[in-house]
Amino acid sequence: MKTIIFKNLLVTILIFLSLFFFGFKIWLTRYFGKVDFDLLLININFGLNGLLDTDEILIQKFFLICVLIPFFLTTISYFLLIRNRKSKLITIISPLVLILSIVYFLTEINFTKSTYYGEQSSFIEDNYIIPELKELNFKNKKSLILIYLESFEKDYLLNKNLDDSIISEINFDKNLSIDTPNFYETKFNDYTIGAIVSSHCGIPQKPVGIFNVRTNIKKDKDKKNYKEIFGMKKFLPNAICLGDILKHHGYKNIFINSGDLNFQEMNKFFLQHGYDTLIGKSFFAEKKIPKKSWSKNVNDSTLLNEAKKIIEKHINNDELFNITILTTDTHYPGFVDPNCQYKDIDDKQIYLSIYCTAKSVSDFIEQTFIKYPKKISIVVIGDHLNPKNQLNNNLDRFIFGKIFSDDTDNIERNRMTHYDLFPTILQLINLNYGNSLGLGKSFLDEKENSKYNMFFNTLKKDIGKKSEFYNEFWK
Repeated sequence: MKTIIFKNLLVTILIFLSLFFFGFKIWLTRYFGKVDFDLLLININFGLNGLLDTDEILIQKFFLICVLIPFFLTTISYFLLIRNRKSKLITIISPLVLILSIVYFLTEINFTKSTYYGEQSSFIEDNYIIPELKELNFKNKKSLILIYLESFEKDYLLNKNLDDSIISEINFDKNLSIDTPNFYETKFNDYTIGAIVSSHCGIPQKPVGIFNVRTNIKKDKDKKNYKEIFGMKKFLPNAICLGDILKHHGYKNIFINSGDLNFQEMNKFFLQHGYDTLIGKSFFAEKKIPKKSWSKNVNDSTLLNEAKKIIEKHINNDELFNITILTTDTHYPGFVDPNCQYKDIDDKQIYLSIYCTAKSVSDFIEQTFIKYPKKISIVVIGDHLNPKNQLNNNLDRFIFGKIFSDDTDNIERNRMTHYDLFPTILQLINLNYGNSLGLGKSFLDEKENSKYNMFFNTLKKDIGKKSEFYNEFWK
């Protein structure tokens, strides 16, 4: 009798696990597209705190597709098949079904060129330029507004599926803005915090171990830099990033987002790299305003309006500042701002979200840069490509990027990555730390541009390889 109970229990578990992996692949494909193996490891690095504080819809759908439905089908299978002792076939095939479900799940994971089992490379060590905090008195320093637009592509401006008369609102006159070079998405930059880290620090955010980022306890007896199972204690503690440099020069650093600041450990990254104020989901929680965005919180127009208040305050106080804004409305499947004049157009939800965000950013530029062109520079970029590739089937896809600065000439270079924003942004606000910083090469300098293509090709080839030098940023 005990043998039968054990066998039935085992078969039931195998069926549930099989259905779980089938559901997991469906969930991943539907909401994230093709998933990189390293990205899975990176998300494990974030721990429970950094993962569970995400959009409630994603969590609800995961629970529905990967837990509830498998549990329901497993229950039916138990009463119809497993409990029937004569049904030996289900006992024989259940392990095979589990194996097939795991294989099916793994086909959605890109295992190529993973840091964990790839070869060593000295690329980062050979090319990394250390940002040394300078005591120089830079003249004519400007404040910075850095806007990351969720999944926003350059292709949106020309896409035949989008209404050109609306989307062109974000495509300002050449006298006001300059297009960045063709902005390529490279490994470790296809998710939001990875893109932020690379553009702020000039280095990627690689997976650094599942349970900790240190292997030698003797070096750090109090374990203060250890990564906990439930999240990081330190986020790139030995890297000098944009926020660190700006704070060193007296800037007030502010981050504004509508999501939970714990998500992907954003709070730790910003607080540990020079940011003084973080505004997120809890800030807007008690405010009686529409909350229809990705995180069930405020939409992009509200974020930008809040940023305008802060800008006016610092300018009136004659203070240097950096405001980094992360929008959310254009996250899949698109969230339509109830304040948007285009919200009632008969079109796809993702298209409407793009129109509305473009309009909000356009209004924001007119009310900030055009008002204070001598005091601020604005960089508007997509954080990464749209992972669902809903609008463009072409091989060449580029991230959106525009610069608003009254003293910047046209850009001659035809390529860039997130890393190149690190030195370029500092030059745009007259904090010139050189044309090369971290792994970034400023696209405002002709000398760097002439030899950039070779560097770019090497970066794409070697950035995902193992690097002992890189691991030191986490120790």
